[in-house]
Amino acid sequence: MVSFLDPDVLIALNAAVYGSALGGFLRARQLAFRPKDTAKSFSLLERSLKKAFPDLPEGFTWREALERLEGTDLKVDWQEVTKALIQYEGWRYGEMIKPSDVDPEVVRLAKELSRGGRKWTKA
Repeated sequence: MVSFLDPDVLIALNAAVYGSALGGFLRARQLAFRPKDTAKSFSLLERSLKKAFPDLPEGFTWREALERLEGTDLKVDWQEVTKALIQYEGWRYGEMIKPSDVDPEVVRLAKELSRGGRKWTKA
């Protein structure tokens, strides 16, 4: 007869609990990089920029952030990021309608920046 206090059963239960916790953590992290709209994608980008460049001044502009990123070895389509930024700012300042789709390059940039421990070097 197997008891719940049997070491083999406890090890299996422990592994199952930790496995579930790790799976939940990885799933939550994956979902964090699937923003539902443009505003959320730029909010995600802002958080990633602050994490990657803690010396950015408080209240930095998107232009300052892009200048900081210019020439880094990040693998994104900079023209697409710039286009998305222009559309986003146009919407934020009332000059355009809100972009309907999240730009995948903005999300890719945020994801690349959020990878910890990486030093962004000039290409």
